[in-house]
Amino acid sequence: MKHLTKISIVTLVFISLSNVFAQTDTLSTDAIYLALRSQEQVHLDSSLAWNYQSALDRAYEVEDSMRYVHVFPPYVNGQIILNTNADWASAWDSGSVWTGDPFIDSLGLEYDLYDVKVYTWFYILKFNSVFQAWRLGDIYEMHPEVNYAEPNGFIGDGDDIVGFQKNDSTYFGFSIGWGDCLAGCIHRYYWMIRTSENDAMLYWEGGDFDGIPIWDIVNVRWNGMLPEDYSDDYSYYCFTYFENADSLYHTILYSSKWWERLYAVEVLWRFYVENMWCGNQYNQWQSMKNYLNNHYDQSITVLLIAMNDSDHDVQAAAQHALDMLENVSTELEIILPNFIQLFPSYPNPFNPKTTIRFDIGVKTQHAASLQIYDLTGRLVETLVNGKLVSGEHEIVWNAGHLPSGVYFVRLQSGEFVENQKVIFLK
Repeated sequence: MKHLTKISIVTLVFISLSNVFAQTDTLSTDAIYLALRSQEQVHLDSSLAWNYQSALDRAYEVEDSMRYVHVFPPYVNGQIILNTNADWASAWDSGSVWTGDPFIDSLGLEYDLYDVKVYTWFYILKFNSVFQAWRLGDIYEMHPEVNYAEPNGFIGDGDDIVGFQKNDSTYFGFSIGWGDCLAGCIHRYYWMIRTSENDAMLYWEGGDFDGIPIWDIVNVRWNGMLPEDYSDDYSYYCFTYFENADSLYHTILYSSKWWERLYAVEVLWRFYVENMWCGNQYNQWQSMKNYLNNHYDQSITVLLIAMNDSDHDVQAAAQHALDMLENVSTELEIILPNFIQLFPSYPNPFNPKTTIRFDIGVKTQHAASLQIYDLTGRLVETLVNGKLVSGEHEIVWNAGHLPSGVYFVRLQSGEFVENQKVIFLK
C-alpha cells in the first residue's frame, strides 16, 4: 500500500538529456527549458522555444560570455512521480508499463511511456517525450484514483537562466554562483538583459541589488510552475526584502520599475493570508505582519490605487490581492491553526543542524510525533512523540551521525499529517 502523503523524490545526479531532446536537436536545451517553464500546453511549444532561442542569440551579442551560462533544470525532463493505491497499479509493480486502465494507458501511449520505477511511496514514470511536467501531472490527477502526480525535481545549485516575455520583449536573468535555497543563502553574480526583435541591452550587472530585483519576479519559474500554480504559493516570496511596511507601500505606489511594484503587491496580500515566512529575519517579518494587520484599511487603499497602475500585470496583481483580502480577519492577533502546520526548516540545505518549526492546533486532541525518514521510507529518528500543548514549537535536528542525502520530516497528530523534504549536505 502506497502512503498518501504528497512528497517529491529528487535526483542528485544531472541526467543526460540527449535522448529526451533528440526530437528537438536544432534548439538549445536552454531554449527548451525556458519554454517548458512558461508554456501552458503539455507538449513542448516549439514556437515559444524558437522565440526564446532567437532572444538568447541576441542576448549573446550583448554579453558573449552568457553563452556559457545554462539553465539549471527545473525538473527531470520526461519523468513524473505518481502516487496511487489503485488495483491497476499492480501491473506497474509486476514490471509492465500498461495497466489495463483506459485513461492511464492512453496517457502512457500519447507521451510514450517506456518504464515505471517502483518505490515505497510512489512510482516514477519515464517517457520518451518532451513535455510540461506540471501540466501532465495535472492531467494524471484527473483520474479519481491518482492521489498526486508531479515532476521529479532536482536537488542542487548552480548557474542558471530565468526568463519571460512581456510587451514584445524577452527578459533574461543570467546568474553564476551558488545559493538557490529559499532561506536566502545567496552568493551570486547576475546579468539582467532585455531583448526585443531588433535590439538587446544589458540593464543591470552585479552581486547585490538596489531594491527588488527582477530576478525575484521570475524565479518562481525555477521549478516550472505557471502563474496559476504559484499565485497562492508563499515559498517564492521573501517578505523581508522590505525593511518595513512603509517601504512596502512606497514600492507599490512610487517605484519606477514595474517588476518591483508587482513583487510588492504580491508580498502585501501574503502578509495577511499566509502564516509562513521566507528569509532569515523572522522578527522583522513578524513585526511587519502585526503592523499590517493593524493597518488593514491603509493596505486596501494602496491596492485600490495600484488598480490604476500603468502596467497591466500590476493591475491584475492588485485585483487578485483585493480578492484575497476580501474575507481576511483584521484582528491583531496570532491565530493558532485548527490542526497542525509544519513550517519550512531553516537552513535547508543544512550541515549538520536545521531548525524545524511547527504548530499544534487548538483542535488537535492527539499526541504528536515528529519523525525523520530517509529516501527509502525507513524511519531514522524520532524527535517528538507525545502530547504537546497548542501553539508553536521548535526543534533543532542534528543529522551529523547520518550520511548526506535527502530526508523527509513527518509531523503527525491523529489523522493529520504533513511532510517536508530537507537536504543534508556535508
